[in-house]
Amino acid sequence: MKKRKKFIVALLVSFFGFGAGYLLINSFRLGFCGYSSFCYNSNLRIGHTTYYSFASLSFVFFLLTIFPKTFSVWKYFGYWFIPLAAILLVFYPNPGSGDFLAIYPSMVARWVSEFFAVVSACIIMITAIAQKIKRG
Repeated sequence: MKKRKKFIVALLVSFFGFGAGYLLINSFRLGFCGYSSFCYNSNLRIGHTTYYSFASLSFVFFLLTIFPKTFSVWKYFGYWFIPLAAILLVFYPNPGSGDFLAIYPSMVARWVSEFFAVVSACIIMITAIAQKIKRG
């Protein structure tokens, strides 16, 4: 399979994950949990992480679909950042009830995903511009 087709498949998978995150966030409203607060709270934490992570992955795979030759440079960033971000999001603790300036896991997921998307976009665009200049 060519690189562009692989990126399109990855883009479709990330759209599916984005939709799954949306369903998990809204599981209580859609009636998946019934009246279980445990189901709601666990789905909310997993849902926010999934929703924001796959949204940023969708954006990055969209850019890589447009500029497939930049993957060789971007992969070095993606290979180290994605596992570190996953470890951070899995093991980040919930704040206690007495924490005044607590940062909730959903906000951490949002910040990490936004950072990943911005840095990835910068790497992809700078590499694409450099390749365009080099070709003349």
